[in-house]
Amino acid sequence: MILNGEAVRLAGFNRVSEHRFWGSSEPLEVLEKDIDLMKEAGANFMRIMHGTQNEKLIELCDTKGILLFEEINVRDLDNDEFRANYYPISKLKNKKSININSEDEEVLMLDEPYLKLKDKHDISVSGKNYALSKYWLKGMIERDINHPSIIGWSVGNELNNHKAYVIEAIDYIKKELDPYRLITCVSNSGQKEEYTPETDPNTYVDIIMHNMYRWQGEPQDILNTLRTKWPDKPIFISEFGFDPFPSTALDGDKEIFSEWTNHFRHKNEFVIGTSMWTFNDYRSGYAATTAEENRVWGIISSWRQKRRLFNRIKKEHSPVLDIQVSNIDFEKNTANIVMPIRDAGDYPSHSMRNYKLEYQFKNSKGETVLKQSHDLPNLTPKDGEWKSAISWGKLPEDILDFTISLITPTGYSRFDKTISFQKAITPEISQIIPGNNAVRILFDAVPNATEYFVTYTNAAGKELTSYRTITNAIEIDSLINKKVYSFKLYAVNDKGISKPSKTVGVTPNGNELPPIIWDAFIADRKLVIGYSSDFNDGDYTVQYGASSDNLDKEFVTNVRGMLSIDLNGEKEMFFKIKRNSDGKESNWSQMVKVITNQTK
Repeated sequence: MILNGEAVRLAGFNRVSEHRFWGSSEPLEVLEKDIDLMKEAGANFMRIMHGTQNEKLIELCDTKGILLFEEINVRDLDNDEFRANYYPISKLKNKKSININSEDEEVLMLDEPYLKLKDKHDISVSGKNYALSKYWLKGMIERDINHPSIIGWSVGNELNNHKAYVIEAIDYIKKELDPYRLITCVSNSGQKEEYTPETDPNTYVDIIMHNMYRWQGEPQDILNTLRTKWPDKPIFISEFGFDPFPSTALDGDKEIFSEWTNHFRHKNEFVIGTSMWTFNDYRSGYAATTAEENRVWGIISSWRQKRRLFNRIKKEHSPVLDIQVSNIDFEKNTANIVMPIRDAGDYPSHSMRNYKLEYQFKNSKGETVLKQSHDLPNLTPKDGEWKSAISWGKLPEDILDFTISLITPTGYSRFDKTISFQKAITPEISQIIPGNNAVRILFDAVPNATEYFVTYTNAAGKELTSYRTITNAIEIDSLINKKVYSFKLYAVNDKGISKPSKTVGVTPNGNELPPIIWDAFIADRKLVIGYSSDFNDGDYTVQYGASSDNLDKEFVTNVRGMLSIDLNGEKEMFFKIKRNSDGKESNWSQMVKVITNQTK
């Protein structure tokens, strides 16, 4: 794709317009948060999924630099709304007797008023005229045509037997709405043998947008088939994904993302970009939906928290391969930097103009004690690498680590490298909640750790090590009730493993573990709590109050995944939560303090 005279290959996401509390009526703060996170993850493209969106989202993309394909919500031409035919009122014989303002009539305003035909109108039309789809296209394009972030329009998603519709819709856009932008219809069928250049609308689009999933076969086989059928068409992978995560938990990663991305590196250069499904988790009743009513496909949760996958994708989307730091000299206050740049055949690939390196030192409290930047020259994929020395001012003796980041002109980090000067600080266990043959270990983060794990001894006397987490909680199961277990917590960074925490003992008591609290905040005069759920859960009980010593109010609900409690303007609240599972009460969760716009 040529953008401002430069060949680029784009990388981005499909974003679903949904937040677990606000639903699809997202306030500006959610839109801003998502765009910021998307840019941090290296996105320069977003496919707005399956329908016209809040114009504020498009305005943010104009400002922040994210290219868009916008799409009308046409997914099945056999749905009832597309079975109906519309007819120009001017051509009706009895047009004078029709009141277009009547509640009994449905009228679409296209080039002229079109009436939805009913039996009483005594007229039949052979074939479909797709008036409703055209009406949606007209509304979307007329509203958004002047947004520079929009580079193309899509007339539908994953349609079957839709050649006639696509030809008519594309013709309508080019002749009456927008003759300049790219037009497509997103497909997931072009790789099938029965879909040929003679029968598939890929022949008529400006750019093939293909939704590619593992059920279709191997990625290279799919790409080969599409390229063989349409050798002159650029291909954009409009969706690709790898099945949902098992839960809302944040430790999920997908190594296969890196494997698939390699299909676009130094080969298949007709693939000009991709957008992953999905950027965010979203509420749904579709297949593989969790008990919390979420589809957990995102690199962030529905509560806008980063999964482990987020940092993987950030590195894969970076225009540089690494930031190599060597010869750190604390006497001269200098270091050498080498930054290998992705070449034109790599993915993604684009120039870097007005970028800078930003670097900082932190002390053992996690406080930034020095922060400086180094302006970079304009760099292109042909440059191979950039190298230079950096310098800094006087430092205190208490230095924990050094972080250097590649920063865009709009202030987003595209690559980060942290070098620790000591092993991770020893963490401490703050609380252990007992459960039924299980426990949940809670702790606070330390400034220079990237992961945590615990060790403990099982019933056979064998010392075991837990999984590693990027969060502040670890669950251990397969324990024996009424037996005492002792746990030690460790932190990890690039320098090594910390010393163990103080040993803390706990006895599983046979009650179920309480819900995991994903998030909690005060908004719109409500206390909002996001929490884990199981399919066998019954009621959830919250005790809350203005003081941790006086939880004098109680709220009970059977709604899974999220609850909201009306407040009287309080800015600070405390709460704990438990659940009823198969008729049995769980233990209480930890106490949580919630401040407006902040949770502790």
